[in-house]
Amino acid sequence: MTKTLISGARIIDGSGSPAFPGSVLIVNDRIQAVSRTPLAADDAQEVDAAGLVLAPGFIDVHAHSDLSILAEPEVVGKISQGITSELSGNCGLSAFPIRTAEVREHLEKLYRTYGVALTWSDFSSYADVVTAARPAINVGFLCGHNTLRANVFGYENTPGTSAGWERERDLLTEMLEQGALGFSTGLLYTPGKFAPPEELRIVASALRGFDAPYATHLRSEGDALIESLEEALAIARAGSGRLQVSHLKTAKPRNWHKLDAA
Repeated sequence: MTKTLISGARIIDGSGSPAFPGSVLIVNDRIQAVSRTPLAADDAQEVDAAGLVLAPGFIDVHAHSDLSILAEPEVVGKISQGITSELSGNCGLSAFPIRTAEVREHLEKLYRTYGVALTWSDFSSYADVVTAARPAINVGFLCGHNTLRANVFGYENTPGTSAGWERERDLLTEMLEQGALGFSTGLLYTPGKFAPPEELRIVASALRGFDAPYATHLRSEGDALIESLEEALAIARAGSGRLQVSHLKTAKPRNWHKLDAA
């Protein structure tokens, strides 16, 4: 049994309550006690945290560590900020699924600087590779629409067909069944920007049975901000109803006032 006693810290416990001075006892990597008064524990490794803040690990819900987590599983850049969990696969780009030679070639070029071989074809096999890398933080992944769409229509400027949209939906369902945590879009990027709203609503309908979120990089963050946000809401309603707007901002002074309406 391993014990660690952290004393003298200013504790922020994540409940929303004000910070308070206190101690935390950790037994076998689990929090055993949080106290506003001094704690004592036999055979515990003691850490004097006077002058420091002690808080639960932060969760980064907008990460793009799909390949860097394999190239550098130590994730020093995240750990040093107190981030202990992150969600990648945002903005429509995920490292899975890979069902065509075109998608594999595209992702290999995109990720070539990481020096990681893309040996997987779906989320299950990708997750096996991530697990084997033993990352230092907890990781989860969204399935990206750009990658889904490219497996069906390639990277060309085409609105696609209803039959193809249904294939995307079925492929997303398969990835969710394998453990992907949700669906993301990047509607400023190729090929997602070619997708009509109807396509996205059909694909997002796969989320209903999983209570999984829809995260989006909006189609416009400027002149069409409000319209893009309305599109995102409609897509979320077609799915689970859970929406994460990745970047709620607006560009150019003429659009600044739109943030109030957004």
